[in-house]
Amino acid sequence: MPITSMSVGRKKAFFVACSDRLAIKKADRVILVSQEGLQYYQDKHPKYKSKMVFYPTFSEDSLFYPKDRNISKKDLFLAGKNILTYVGRLNVQKKVSLVIRIFSQILEIKTNSHLCIVGDGPDRETLIDLTKKLGLGKYVTFYGNVCHEEIPTFFNASDLSFTLSYWEGTAQTILESLACGTPVIVSDVADNRQIITNGKDGFVLESDDEEKGAAYAIKIMDNYDQFSKNALDKGKKYYASAIVPKIIQEIKSVIEKQHL
Repeated sequence: MPITSMSVGRKKAFFVACSDRLAIKKADRVILVSQEGLQYYQDKHPKYKSKMVFYPTFSEDSLFYPKDRNISKKDLFLAGKNILTYVGRLNVQKKVSLVIRIFSQILEIKTNSHLCIVGDGPDRETLIDLTKKLGLGKYVTFYGNVCHEEIPTFFNASDLSFTLSYWEGTAQTILESLACGTPVIVSDVADNRQIITNGKDGFVLESDDEEKGAAYAIKIMDNYDQFSKNALDKGKKYYASAIVPKIIQEIKSVIEKQHL
């Protein structure tokens, strides 16, 4: 997400803007990892537009790749369950309360479901209270922070994952979920809509519509094999092994031009 006075305060935003301008002026190439960021800086600094290129954020395919779904479920002691997962910070920005309310409606139809919430933050207790209020206590597990190497198990065990932030750059959790072949329901912000193909490898939820979010989730669960295949196909495009060599080549081309 581009820096604005609303996000960091006016003085800091002014300092960042000045630093950006100087850095872009001096740079031989500016690599942006967000389509939204590329458009923002090209519009803001049209004189240097030709310097700017986009390469997406990537997932570690040495860590995030498909593993046996049933074994992953057993590893979480949730064998036989329909698992849905949220991975990230527990704060207002991430709209985890919306995830929980959507899950509440899913549970009415898919009664064998379980929601895994991985991460921590200032809203943890509030979210736990919400699950109790909705009668979801035994259907939702808060795992807190886990080591990075454990996160693939959650994605591989899941029917789908959620990333429903109010704002976002390129969400790493989306790429990591897709890399494991797990479809994602995302909010309609920033690069989310550029990554997820609606109705193919997940869904873009255009508003905080709990019923629609639940309907999307149930459609994925009922057609998991096809959604999962599409998700993996998309995820492979964001593997480090696919993206990093292109970035290295870009850097090499800049260095070679300097020595001509």
